[in-house]
Amino acid sequence: MKRAISIGQIYHDKGGAEYAVVKVSKDRVIFEDGDGDIVHMDLDEFASDLQQGVLVYQYTEE
Repeated sequence: MKRAISIGQIYHDKGGAEYAVVKVSKDRVIFEDGDGDIVHMDLDEFASDLQQGVLVYQYTEE
């Protein structure tokens, strides 16, 4: 199942750090971490990290 990446989604890494998606382009995902720092990630690296469980999407109830 594919899930679209959209602005505002929250992901966590294994260490519990939180990353909010602020921009998505055709080959990069840009996050803001919990400290307010901007983190750029290659889209392929992001997909690989998701697949390996390095990053986990935080489901939120709306």
